[in-house]
Amino acid sequence: MTSGLKIKITFAVIVVVVAAAVFISLMRSRSERARKDRVSWLELDKMLSAGDFNGHLALLDAHLKERPRDGLLRYFKARVLYEKGDTFKALAETEKALALGFPLDPAWLLKAAIYGRKLGDYKKQAEYASKALSYDPSDEDAYLIRAEARAVLQDHAGAARDLTSYLAFNPKDVFAYLDRAAAFYELKNYPAALADAAKALGLDRKKDYAHFIAGQSLAAQKDFKGAIARFTSAIKLNPKRYAYYVRRAEAYEKLNDFYDAAWDYSTAMAAPEVYCCASYYYLLGAGMYRINEIPAALKAAEEALRRGPETPAYLQLRGRILAQAGRPKEAALDFKRMAELEPGRGPRAQEYLRLLDGGK
Repeated sequence: MTSGLKIKITFAVIVVVVAAAVFISLMRSRSERARKDRVSWLELDKMLSAGDFNGHLALLDAHLKERPRDGLLRYFKARVLYEKGDTFKALAETEKALALGFPLDPAWLLKAAIYGRKLGDYKKQAEYASKALSYDPSDEDAYLIRAEARAVLQDHAGAARDLTSYLAFNPKDVFAYLDRAAAFYELKNYPAALADAAKALGLDRKKDYAHFIAGQSLAAQKDFKGAIARFTSAIKLNPKRYAYYVRRAEAYEKLNDFYDAAWDYSTAMAAPEVYCCASYYYLLGAGMYRINEIPAALKAAEEALRRGPETPAYLQLRGRILAQAGRPKEAALDFKRMAELEPGRGPRAQEYLRLLDGGK
């Protein structure tokens, strides 16, 4: 090899090495810039916990100025707007992400959540969650969101199937077992509901709703003693869930324990969701009447009629209580009005009136 050729080869090698060094340096610089400029949902999620929505939106808008057709950035912006509560802006950004074609499955899922959880359209929630699953059948969150919609739409079989799919990915999700137990209860598959309640309690002994749904399932199978035990466990864990007292009262009534039933109804009336309803005052009045607590019974019956005036059943109850209290004239008026409103109760009204008149 001549010395001139050696020099040329050496020079070429030096040029290649220098070029490689420059390339590596440029790539490292670009990599550093990319690392600084990147936007990931994980980072946004951490920042959102501080509640600074506007700051995150400004960051995303700055990136979107440079890359307006970046579907992932559009999706991120839609997520931030969704978390902020700007429902229609979130939906608009979601539509832009879908039009750009990426990311399809999470964007469809976000659209499902917007329509169901924000706009109350559960049919579309189920439809768009299904669309997300068509792109990614392993999207566990999509099964959960579709199950939520199906439960509201009374498709309990579909909800149970979706929750089963979700639980295959998340076998330790207590709430999913509780939701599936509720679905099985609605399907009258009480053994399956009890099994899921047991699984939930195996993961968390303090889940009062697990005891409650177990109590409901046992009551449906006419095991009222077992149901009372479960309702009692639920009440001990959460004494302010007044629906538990109502269900326990119903179980007590099935065992002819009217005393405990009456006082459970009385306790339940402390809850706004209970005392707003005339029917619960009627149940309370009937319960108190059975155990001869006449003043309390009359008060409840009158409140039932105040909230549900001209209701024959309520008039019948108040009439019986007034008769028991020694107020026959007032009782007679209730019985007569009851018969006018519902002629089918006429024979019973006549019987009551005859008894008020001394059985003549």
